[in-house]
Amino acid sequence: MSKLVNGYNAVLISADVTVGQNIDGCKNDIGKNGQLTIWESENLHPGRKYIRFQTADHSVEIQTACGDISISNDIFEISTQSGANTYRFKLLEHIQTIDFRMKLPERYWHICNGCGKREFLSSKEAFEQGWDYPGPDGIYKTMPNYGFGTIAPRTCGDCCIAMDKLYLALATKSESVEEVMREEKETLERIQNEPWSLMESEEDMGGEHG
Repeated sequence: MSKLVNGYNAVLISADVTVGQNIDGCKNDIGKNGQLTIWESENLHPGRKYIRFQTADHSVEIQTACGDISISNDIFEISTQSGANTYRFKLLEHIQTIDFRMKLPERYWHICNGCGKREFLSSKEAFEQGWDYPGPDGIYKTMPNYGFGTIAPRTCGDCCIAMDKLYLALATKSESVEEVMREEKETLERIQNEPWSLMESEEDMGGEHG
């Protein structure tokens, strides 16, 4: 569950991105005007904040993982992924925000980065089936729960961590990490957009499994 903290009309003035969906296109988005909203995580990372940025023409939407936020002289900065990603915005004006909370449903999509299996599960069901996956209950089979939006193992009960090609390349600092990140672009985008990328209904996704 997340609480909307603040909102601004803002301009993206820089984006230094190493991990996530905006690696290739972020430089083209510099200078775009849009709405910047700041959210506070209440369950996964209590007190930690992340942002969403939607351009005025709706052509770009950036959502970060939780990170370190600073505001100085109307310049807003958030640094995420242990400093790998840094976004800066020029704040133009404050906008009115409504106090509401965004709640993750009990069941959401679990997608294995090893074999590609998709299952519509709760965290408890996933744990019982042997998944390594972030969730609102902090359940993880073999690793710490780093939470949504962070590169960490996402595997089903039939796959081991070594089968998660993206995580393994980053964890071992493989020389082929850039090639792997290009190959796994869709996976990077899905993780960067969590939990929203996992929240489509079972019907919206065609009710597919495996």
